[in-house]
Amino acid sequence: MDNTKITPTSDYFAPNTVNKLKDLYAITTMEHLISIADKLRNPGGFANSIGVGEKEFQAIIQKAKQKIKAPKYSGRKYPTGGL
Repeated sequence: MDNTKITPTSDYFAPNTVNKLKDLYAITTMEHLISIADKLRNPGGFANSIGVGEKEFQAIIQKAKQKIKAPKYSGRKYPTGGL
C-alpha cells in the first residue's frame, strides 16, 4: 500500500479558487499544483486565471513546499534518464 500523503488544495485556497483549479486545470492536490507551478513560465497569468494575485500565489506555493516537502522539479522531461 502506498503511504503517500495527499494534500487537498482546499487546505490552502478558498472554495471558489479550489473549484477553478479543478474545473480549468483538473488540479485537486497541492502536490500536483506544486509540480505544475515549478514548470510555469508565467506564474502571474496562471494565478490571475484562478483569481489569485501573483505574489499571494507564490507565497502559498512556498508555504506548501515547506510543509509538504515535495520533490524539486529538475527541469528534465525524464529526470531519471529513462525514456
